[in-house]
Amino acid sequence: MSASTIDSETFRQWLADGEELAVLDIRDSAIVGYASPLFATNLPAAQVEAEIDRFIPRKAVRTVLADDGSGVAERLAERFAERGRSQVFALAGGIPEWTKDDVEGLPTFDTPGVDFSLAIRDEKGTPVITVAKLAALKAKKADVVVLDSRTVAEFDKDHVPGAISVPGAELVLRFADLVPSPDTQVIVSCAGLPRATSARRR
Repeated sequence: MSASTIDSETFRQWLADGEELAVLDIRDSAIVGYASPLFATNLPAAQVEAEIDRFIPRKAVRTVLADDGSGVAERLAERFAERGRSQVFALAGGIPEWTKDDVEGLPTFDTPGVDFSLAIRDEKGTPVITVAKLAALKAKKADVVVLDSRTVAEFDKDHVPGAISVPGAELVLRFADLVPSPDTQVIVSCAGLPRATSARRR
């Protein structure tokens, strides 16, 4: 491990120590969203060298680059060290190493969103439906529609059969066109919980 690389335990400590820290998830934008480290900003690897001064203008700020395990973060960190940015570090093994024991208990982007969404669900009594119940409704040709609130890239990778891709705020904008009847039962899906719960509250 080079001087420009830190392990997952050190990174976990840095996320919790209250000191100034910048985190760049340098994976491709199409796959970012799952298990991104807490406070991370997505800046794809190909743009890091050209854009880092705009994202992190002060060179003294501790900066962690998290990649897809390819080693590009370590190479970038070493190049930055040669140019005087000695506070840029690569997360050893990238996101795969960070999540190798699952994301349970990790300070990830997903964790606070899930906790917040569970609190909303419990307080507001947000209704949920199981896969089996949804399949039964579809089998009976019930008036039901599934709206997928994830990104287009996530939807293209996999989705509930018959679901309609309506990412983010598009759900609010297009809802009346997609669900013209007030009698239609609407199911909102996402990758976990936060986006679907938030969309349902809208």
